[in-house]
Amino acid sequence: MCLIIPGIMAAEKQKYKVLYSEGNFEIRFYPPSTTASYTVDGNYDTGRNKAFMKLYDYIVGENTTKRQIAMISPVHIEEETHNRLIMRFVMPENMHFEEFPKPNENSIRILRSTSYYTASLRFGGFASQKKIKARIIELKKILDKRNIVYTDKYIFMGYDPPFKFFKRHNEIHLLVVPEHLPKEYNNN
Repeated sequence: MCLIIPGIMAAEKQKYKVLYSEGNFEIRFYPPSTTASYTVDGNYDTGRNKAFMKLYDYIVGENTTKRQIAMISPVHIEEETHNRLIMRFVMPENMHFEEFPKPNENSIRILRSTSYYTASLRFGGFASQKKIKARIIELKKILDKRNIVYTDKYIFMGYDPPFKFFKRHNEIHLLVVPEHLPKEYNNN
């Protein structure tokens, strides 16, 4: 996942609140945020570069006002359907929704999300479709063991540029149902 391109560095990170943490496992609350999203055919291995470049072009000025927008980490990737994925860039918190310029690329959507809860599992190394699927299975086992209700909707979050070789930071998230979280996981 490319977060640093010459002259561009993700200085801000998306805000969230950790409700529970144990090792590489966390339960989190994410407040509403604005995102730019692009949908592409393919999976993580085959579609991410095209999606990234479309969104990157938008934030460096390929928009109706030629405005540059700060890059926020992490980059989100979700599987919309089999062999179709959505990539999202989180937009800066200090900009109002109405301030975001219209993309020149008609397929880019600027949307305001609602708040949500996730269970996350952090892992290192380079991500791939195979590794993402393995981490989803691992996270589901952790959640099943703890009787935490979750959906099958996953989000991969990548924090590092492709040229970072050591101590890479990746996460897999499954949406959890907050009303069904055991009390020890919901200290909100």
